[in-house]
Amino acid sequence: MKLSVWYKNDGFAVVYGIVLLLVASIAGVSLITISQKDNIASIDQVKMRAAALSAEAALTAVEQQCEKQPEVIVEILNSYINEQNNTSGKGWLLSTADKWTQENKISLDPDVPNTPQYSARILSYDSTSGVLQVEGYGYGGGGGKKKAIGIYQLSGLAQSAPFDRHAFYMIGEAQSFDKPVNISGNVYFAGKVASNGTTPSVINGTFQAMSTTETVLFQSSFTFNGNALFMGPTTLQGVMYFNQKAGFNKTVTLNAGPQQAKEDLYFNNLISGNDVTKVFNLNGNKAHTTTTYPVSAARVTNGTIVKDGAAIDVAAAVSLSPTIKDPFQFDISVIPASYIKTVSGNIDAAKINALSKSSTLWKGYLVIKPAAYAAVQRSSNASTSTLTCNTIWIIEKMMFSNDGWYDCAPNTMTILYFRSTGQLNGLGSGGYFRGYIHATENYNITYAWKAGNNFIGAVHHVSKTGKFQMNSCTGVWNITWSDEVIQQLINDGLVKVPGGGTAAGTGQLTLSDFSLKPKIIGKYF
Repeated sequence: MKLSVWYKNDGFAVVYGIVLLLVASIAGVSLITISQKDNIASIDQVKMRAAALSAEAALTAVEQQCEKQPEVIVEILNSYINEQNNTSGKGWLLSTADKWTQENKISLDPDVPNTPQYSARILSYDSTSGVLQVEGYGYGGGGGKKKAIGIYQLSGLAQSAPFDRHAFYMIGEAQSFDKPVNISGNVYFAGKVASNGTTPSVINGTFQAMSTTETVLFQSSFTFNGNALFMGPTTLQGVMYFNQKAGFNKTVTLNAGPQQAKEDLYFNNLISGNDVTKVFNLNGNKAHTTTTYPVSAARVTNGTIVKDGAAIDVAAAVSLSPTIKDPFQFDISVIPASYIKTVSGNIDAAKINALSKSSTLWKGYLVIKPAAYAAVQRSSNASTSTLTCNTIWIIEKMMFSNDGWYDCAPNTMTILYFRSTGQLNGLGSGGYFRGYIHATENYNITYAWKAGNNFIGAVHHVSKTGKFQMNSCTGVWNITWSDEVIQQLINDGLVKVPGGGTAAGTGQLTLSDFSLKPKIIGKYF
């Protein structure tokens, strides 16, 4: 008998109709025909029958959720896959994606006490074959529990290749990294790095300084909330807070301290510096060192030194790759020339918004190429300061922002693509920016972010000959990596990622159709 399944506005699956009718009918018939002495046993039988029907309803609800809420199913599957070593009792369906670790019991009739309930969880998922095994639980009203297992072949999914979430990526020199940042995402530097500021910065992700020959110089304090890897010589003139593992491949010169470590540190060379009172405070952790380059006990406190003998693979120790990673590629050639609009002079947001309504858009983007010396004109008026449309800016010449780049309206995208000798002076504001900066060739960018800014997306400088500076920033630059922003650029064909990956993070499932189609392989009750 087919079960009727539907969804309330809150998104949760609820089974009504025939299931409730069957439960009520079974209870009614049984209670009429049984004798008084068998009353308790018969009621228990009704509960177990109701539980069995509810377990079957749970599988039907999962099938409906696949078709009606495929994005939620995909997100739960990705969470389940990425934490498969810790998924005991997890992988719960029929709820929102953020509650996948919690069982969600759904009542057949929430307004009736002790009504039967059901829930469902993932037993297993094979990403190679696309086979999903689900266990449905049914609870009889007031007692009784039954299970049902459904095995499905899921169609409508694609498996992506992995790539890193680099919120800030720079392949050239980063010697002007002088103002504070608060970055939620990974940070990757392939060249020389120098931070000569005084205000503390925070990296909420992995950090990699990859040059084996250029010195990393940190004068200001940094907090690393992800694993950190320093492949070249490192000089620390400010106090660092390593809240995860950190690996140092070359000599570490300490001119400040104590440096704070909440997990183990790995040294493949010496700790040096004229003042031996500048130390690493291990906070009860270990300093791993080699016999060739032993760490002096005078350089560490509140921990132990472990001599690992031969050279230490510090990259492997902190689970980060020691090889230079290729950047994303931005493919402007996918946009036909007929879609590109030239703008000049002083440009306020109202002018851009009006142009988007009168122009033919490319995949929903207004594509703009500023003439030489074009300038952003911003005021306190929201209509002249906020872009309400998606824009792609092809910057090949000199342009001015003067610390007042446009804000983004919610759910809009602003893409800045620098090439040739593209230059933008005063890029920044104290407002909301959602999008992507991709700078190549001989770009020159002066960043000027103010207090209160909120940058959602990623910043990628992919040229060794380009230049930038952050000294004009007057506030902490807040950058948050966004899977959604990057995935949209990939879907639109604008961004190509190394290795042919198609989605963010570790290998991820993505929708290749408008819905998931669960083909039943088998059900067991």
